[in-house]
Amino acid sequence: MKTEFISQYTFALTMLKGVVNETDDATWLFTDEKKVAAWQIAYHAVYYANIYCSPTREKVKRWEKQSKNAHSLGQAPHEGDESGETFTKADIVEYIDFVLGVIPAYLEEFEPDRPCWPHWYQMNQFEFHLNNLRHIQHHTAQLIERNGGSSVGWPGVGG
Repeated sequence: MKTEFISQYTFALTMLKGVVNETDDATWLFTDEKKVAAWQIAYHAVYYANIYCSPTREKVKRWEKQSKNAHSLGQAPHEGDESGETFTKADIVEYIDFVLGVIPAYLEEFEPDRPCWPHWYQMNQFEFHLNNLRHIQHHTAQLIERNGGSSVGWPGVGG
């Protein structure tokens, strides 16, 4: 089961990476009172993919460029942080590659029936990983919609 989860995370994050790479610069940065920027949706998806794959909060591996606030969608920055930072497509691709590199070690401690560590979810680890994959795909679909479609195929199918 660990191998299958690694495979599915690889496919989901590869698809996200493809959508990130094909997002034009105007779409990447566009925001208004109803929409956060595409870069922030992508960052959010990768950030949570990383922490939610970790077996415990204490074992989360931090990306060297990790932001204090960029993962929050639609929320004001934390007290004292008005950095106005943004992440480039290359930054997000780097972050995706980082997460793809740590997922196998995270899943070494996978125990399907054990409760997941985020206290705000009432799920076992198996269901929580399915939820995490669904979360990645949800935000990938948001970016595809913003792009007006996608040429990214379905990773894992075919040759």
